[in-house]
This record gives sequence, structure tokens and C-alpha cells, in this order.
Amino acid sequence: MTEVHFITSIKRRLKSLAKRYRQSQRDIQPILENLQTGNFVGDKIPGISMTAFKVRAKNSAVSVGKSGGY
Repeated sequence: MTEVHFITSIKRRLKSLAKRYRQSQRDIQPILENLQTGNFVGDKIPGISMTAFKVRAKNSAVSVGKSGGY
């Protein structure tokens, strides 16, 4: 089982998005589950001491795709 941690700026952004888009937690939950089970999705960020991934999630309230997501 892998631990998933958010940096402070992402926590802040997710909190503000949750006010605007009520289903944001539900949209992000599958990605968190994948990361916790070891299925590393997204792009690995090179050059840092920890393993970090940049992941985009589709916003189900907007019909644009991942580019209009989180």
C-alpha cells in the first residue's frame, strides 16, 4: 500500500474547487485508489528526492475533457 500526500497548494485548490463543484471528491477518488494500490498514473516528476506524479482528472461537471478538469 502506497501513501498519497498532497502538497499544501493542492489542498487549498481542491478545497476551493469542492465549493464550486460538489462532485470533485468523487472525480478524484479513482485516481487516489489507483495510486494507493501501486498503479502509478500520470507523469512522474523528475529531479526530486521523492516519487511524485502529475495527474489530471476529468471534471464531470464540465464537458470539455481532461484539459478542463482538475
